[in-house]
Amino acid sequence: MDEDAPSEITVLTLNVWGLLAISKQRTERLVEIGRRIAHREPVPHIVALQECFVQADYEAIRRETRFALPYGKYFQAGAFGSGLVILSRWPIEESWCHEYPLGGRPTAVTQGDWYVGKGIAGIRTRMGRMGEWVEVFNTHTQSPYPSDSHIVHRLSQSWQIAKHLNTATLQQSKLDSGSLVLALGDFNMKPCSLQHKILAARAPAMRDTWRVLHPDSSLGNVRDAAERARRRPVPTVEYNLVENGCTSNNATNTWRWPKGLQRKLAARAKKEGKGQAGGSGGLGLGAVDFTDVHHVPDDALDENGHRLDYVFANVAGAERDGEWEDVSVASPITGEPREGERDKTLDKKPSSGGLNGGGKKDGGSADGGSKSSSRRGGKRGVHFQEYPIDVHGPVASLKEKEPPSKPVWVIRNAQVTMMERHPTLGCSLSDHYGYEVTLVRRTPKTKQPSSPTNASNPAEVQKTSPPSAMKKGTAGRRNQDRNERPHTPPPKHDRERDPSVRDNNGRGTYLDSPTASERRGSSDSSRQAKFSALPPSASAAAVGVEDDALPLTDQQYSSILGQIRTYASKKEKEQRYRYVHFVISLLMTLGFLAAVWFIPTSYGGFVFLFVGMLNFAAGVLDGLYALLFLGRERGCLLEFEWEVSNARSKERGSRLEVEARNLNLAGGGGGGGGGGGGN
Repeated sequence: MDEDAPSEITVLTLNVWGLLAISKQRTERLVEIGRRIAHREPVPHIVALQECFVQADYEAIRRETRFALPYGKYFQAGAFGSGLVILSRWPIEESWCHEYPLGGRPTAVTQGDWYVGKGIAGIRTRMGRMGEWVEVFNTHTQSPYPSDSHIVHRLSQSWQIAKHLNTATLQQSKLDSGSLVLALGDFNMKPCSLQHKILAARAPAMRDTWRVLHPDSSLGNVRDAAERARRRPVPTVEYNLVENGCTSNNATNTWRWPKGLQRKLAARAKKEGKGQAGGSGGLGLGAVDFTDVHHVPDDALDENGHRLDYVFANVAGAERDGEWEDVSVASPITGEPREGERDKTLDKKPSSGGLNGGGKKDGGSADGGSKSSSRRGGKRGVHFQEYPIDVHGPVASLKEKEPPSKPVWVIRNAQVTMMERHPTLGCSLSDHYGYEVTLVRRTPKTKQPSSPTNASNPAEVQKTSPPSAMKKGTAGRRNQDRNERPHTPPPKHDRERDPSVRDNNGRGTYLDSPTASERRGSSDSSRQAKFSALPPSASAAAVGVEDDALPLTDQQYSSILGQIRTYASKKEKEQRYRYVHFVISLLMTLGFLAAVWFIPTSYGGFVFLFVGMLNFAAGVLDGLYALLFLGRERGCLLEFEWEVSNARSKERGSRLEVEARNLNLAGGGGGGGGGGGGN
């Protein structure tokens, strides 16, 4: 690869679980994480880490990756650091770190989100000495809790991320072609949740790379309401890794095992005498076999796995067999090909790629190509619904546009990574798995205008005519083109004959069952097997998954505003309560001080004075909390509410304008010259 102008970039995100005095085997694990990153093939160009709170751990990772990733930034924020780290192959030109306005509260000591300064960090670098700009964002948003008392904070953080990303894409669009914006991290949100929809709608140029390749992947674990509504069978361990992209709560992750199994694993490592820091070997050298402690087979059911780690990028689509699909092929509303593009979609031959749209093209069985036609995303035959992206606004993103003529970035491969165990401790490297994405730069092919020589030949003119020139009278010509390049529909799978499907139905809790398809192209050679995928008839739209590129609906805006107002009302009452407590504690303290003069014994006076001091301290803390934190939080809530209300008003106005324009166009086309007679 030419380092002056690289045409391919690989990025990796991983939550390293590096909490001081809380995370187990922290030092040994993070050293091994750095070692694994440095020896990956290919070595990532950009790495984003979360929960790396200890400076010494960051320095240990830098020592391991100093040759592969010579540049890095540890971002300081909050009382204990942000935990955000970005490693880069290229020099860092700029860096920044912005704390979220709403990021937890000080009274939630056990949660710790407020103390670590949750925020979004970023760098700006060039891909090589003469390459394009890359703007990289790294974030770790508010953690979800059972009561979900921080839902408004999490919505606000998604809103803030979208603002930063939309600004970045607008700036990059004014620069040279091929500039890239990346957002990596532990977003602590489920796919197609309200937080996810906010980010996708408010930063329409950014795409969730996994959903580009797997638009029908899971929306959470099997107990989540959105996933239960899809009525799918309980996924297996391997299906969650390969098709659903689950990086958290995986059944194979040792830190999700029961405490008894974790203690047994630690005892086994101690017994082997290789539990010292770093071990005697790395990357499997001198490693201990821990499979006898507990082994989770690939076909075991995984009820808790879900996806929390994401890579968003301003990509134009996904690469398929060395080519990429135009972003304006499918309709953003129905998923059907647009007028003038329908025949091009039908003419596309079913691709025979493998997992995640990457890897070898010549591997697999003879019928692999037809099987992959029933898969979704990546190189699968189901055409991903690509939509034109307009960074100037969500409503404008629905306008049809000409294919881009400048170089664009497309997704070649995406996979769950960093699933290895520590060679001497036997534990997983983190409580999360990593997520890796490979992007490639492509220049769209443009049709050449017909030459005078060709113009004399009607057949040549027909071949060089652009789609926009096709009228209703060209239906026969389209059929002729289709006859020249016949489209072979993918074969239907008899899902009742698939024993793996029958087993899943027997053990699962839902009705529908995936069909079998063959995986190829993964870099993890230990997991090359067959997996299930949905047929085209059960696409994301068919199961009720709204498209990510669509703007927020009025109902969604109302839901956000309703939650903001409910939370603000609750906090306003809490603020009044704490002010009242402060006043009462002040009066009680004065009473205690006065009562000391009337107590005959010194012991009784000391007790009264001590209790009065404690009462006064508690009242002062409550008063300061109400004044400083709750007052600031209330201001941030008002700002958030105004931004959402303003966005909804603009959205309503834009929709009314679009509807009026459509009505005028319809009236002008149908009424002819009679349009001037009405009002």
